[in-house]
Amino acid sequence: MFALLLKEIRGFLSSLIGYIVISVFLLLMGLFIWVFNNPFNLLDAGFADLDPLFNLAPMVFLFLIPSITMRSFAEEKRTGTIELLLTRPLSDLQIIISKFSAGLLLVLFSLLPTLLYYYTISSLGDPPGSVDTGGMWGSYLGLVLLSASFVSIGIFSSAVSQNQIVSFIIGVFLCFFFYLGFDFLGSYAMFGSLDTLVKDLGIYEHYHSISRGVIDTRDVIYFLSVIVVFVLLTKVVLESRKKVNRLQFVLNLGIILLVNILTSFTFLRFDLTAEKRHSLSEGTIKFLKEKLEDEITFQIYLTGELPSDLKRIEREIREKLDEMKAYAGDKIQYEFFDPYSIEDEKDQLAFMDQLDYERNISYSELEIEEKGKLSYKILFPGATVSYGTQPPISFNFFSKPFVKKDENIRNLVDFTVNNIEYQLMDAIRKVTRVTKPRIAILEGHGEADEVHLAVITDALSEFYSVERVRIDNKINAIRDFNGLIIADPDSAFTEKEKFVIDQFIMKGGKVAWFIDPMEVREDTLFRRGQTFGVARNLNLEDQLFTYGVRLNNDIILDDACTDIFIPGSSQDFYGWFFYPLLQPSRSHVITQNIDPVKARYASSMDIVGNDQNVSKTVLLQTSAKSTVYNSPARINYGIVEMRDNLFLNKRPPSNIAVLLEGTFSSVFKDRLAPEFLNSKDYVYKESSVPTKMLIVSDGDIPQNEVSLKVVNGQKKAVPFPLHLDKYGQVNSTGSPKFIFGNKEFILNAIDYLMGDPEMIQVRQRTIMVRRLNEDRVIAERRYWQMLNVGLPVALIILFGLIQHFYRKRKYTR
Repeated sequence: MFALLLKEIRGFLSSLIGYIVISVFLLLMGLFIWVFNNPFNLLDAGFADLDPLFNLAPMVFLFLIPSITMRSFAEEKRTGTIELLLTRPLSDLQIIISKFSAGLLLVLFSLLPTLLYYYTISSLGDPPGSVDTGGMWGSYLGLVLLSASFVSIGIFSSAVSQNQIVSFIIGVFLCFFFYLGFDFLGSYAMFGSLDTLVKDLGIYEHYHSISRGVIDTRDVIYFLSVIVVFVLLTKVVLESRKKVNRLQFVLNLGIILLVNILTSFTFLRFDLTAEKRHSLSEGTIKFLKEKLEDEITFQIYLTGELPSDLKRIEREIREKLDEMKAYAGDKIQYEFFDPYSIEDEKDQLAFMDQLDYERNISYSELEIEEKGKLSYKILFPGATVSYGTQPPISFNFFSKPFVKKDENIRNLVDFTVNNIEYQLMDAIRKVTRVTKPRIAILEGHGEADEVHLAVITDALSEFYSVERVRIDNKINAIRDFNGLIIADPDSAFTEKEKFVIDQFIMKGGKVAWFIDPMEVREDTLFRRGQTFGVARNLNLEDQLFTYGVRLNNDIILDDACTDIFIPGSSQDFYGWFFYPLLQPSRSHVITQNIDPVKARYASSMDIVGNDQNVSKTVLLQTSAKSTVYNSPARINYGIVEMRDNLFLNKRPPSNIAVLLEGTFSSVFKDRLAPEFLNSKDYVYKESSVPTKMLIVSDGDIPQNEVSLKVVNGQKKAVPFPLHLDKYGQVNSTGSPKFIFGNKEFILNAIDYLMGDPEMIQVRQRTIMVRRLNEDRVIAERRYWQMLNVGLPVALIILFGLIQHFYRKRKYTR
């Protein structure tokens, strides 16, 4: 068997046609991937991955592999050596496996020089070496399985004819049909709901999945099944000279089919990519498996002729939806629709107006240069989602009014790619949720007003019913709510109000406290250059102490801080130590992957009590270089010059945000009159059911800045994005100097408190978009083109010459 394997390999490598076939394959791959202006050009795409290779190789293999395998049995039949071959002390199956193995090894031999492509993108990476090696090897495995399937088809094609050309044509046809034919068939409406099943019969669906670096046991078993089926078919063809046990073949085919059906229900997926970029979060998987009761359909409009960066976003969306289909099956459906595919111009414009005005999908103007003239193309980077009888909703993957031809949109692409899973799941949650949990935002004590909480309120309103509520001595004022937000009160709570909040907690309500123990009038600082921080009387000290924390009457100063504008100063901005950048805990799901959180005049917090029924987790702290000013704290602009002396005395980081979970004791325990405790009108609870609360010693964290704009001749307060610096400072690269994690912190915390942690995991996903160094690509383009096109072909020619002279020397002795 091994001797036959070597004979097949020697026979191919000793013929000129073998080297021509491999050289043409490598030349075509090199020209398309490195030189020609086409969608597969790796240098033009600018990404440090080999996706163009894995997308192009199957199309070339449709012709390469049949040309390698066409002589396997056809040549034996033509020369009359087939009978001699079949009389060897080998079974028909061993002969077939030998020829199959030889064909596969020759294909792998032709792939070896493409490893040079990996070296190239690794060298050109920004920074060098930024290549997803694990994902690349997974993609190569997919290419090997595809090659093995094509080889088995080619071997079968060679067995059915004694003419090599006929075998080649049959092989190309069968490879094409099994690779793309079923996919084409599945697109016809005649198959209806069976379209997915029809597509799954073809190779493309399985190769597309595994070529991304995701090893799915269903795909592996499918490829092995294709190989086994065509090997068995070849065996049937060869045994046509004698009585064939066709029943055995049918039985084997039935077993293979049964194995594929059974493994489709229980499967394993191994994501070999560095950031597990093609893996869904556990929360997403659980939701897709358990909570989708009807079919959900996405129609995405970001498609068509796009720049490579936007094409990358389109591809990532498609791949994420494919990943969702792996768990939800036919309950996830999607299509990409290009508005420009509508031929009638009036209908096209009408559809675009519908997207813009009725479906609220923001458009972007794409600048295009053709023959020295600039033109603009309208894009709709959004989608519409429908679910059962629920009204459809729409959303945008990104909002950017203009995309210029020379503009670096790297940050836009990176941000969008990292948020695709969140945006898709966000849309699924919206369209499938029938009732929303209710959250109350407390009023009545000078809390933050609507415009300063607008960003958080709008974000929460997508998943929760958010209302502003006053207690006003009503004992059941917040009874029907699931959560309560107390944001920056400035006046004392009455005992009755405290009792209402306490009993809300005892009965399982979730509370997020954002409390400023100190009051600082910043308008006085701006006018006079100095102000004081003084303690507030909120009458909450005993209540929070009972739950497990003590807020201190002091103000934090931190070397890690944001800036402030000082009027009349010699420079625009100074680091303002009273605006600390709080460091998130990396060990808790709420704060795992968020940016630093901006605070303003925050106070320190102590964890108190030893109640074993309550767990306490610190979520936000100051940096190691911080200090405190005790009340009353003098605050003036002169402090910006004191950085060298301010943090000499080292102290541990101060706690700013603490999560409390467990069973809490009522602050009114042993304080109420017996007649109230025995009242039939109200049931008092002195200990809570298991619940959660968040306590933050800064009331400004959930508040957005506000800018005044003139609208219709009147000044209007407009909320400023919570994650950006209101001064709009940027780095030398044009990116924002400060990016704050306040919004993500609040949303994550509320989701966690409300028992919806799945979205936290999704929101925190970080995917690295690996790119090529643009400057090096421009400067060294010709060198890398010549290297990757010329060297692989030269290596094959050199190997052929060595083989030729070795054989010549061996057989002329």
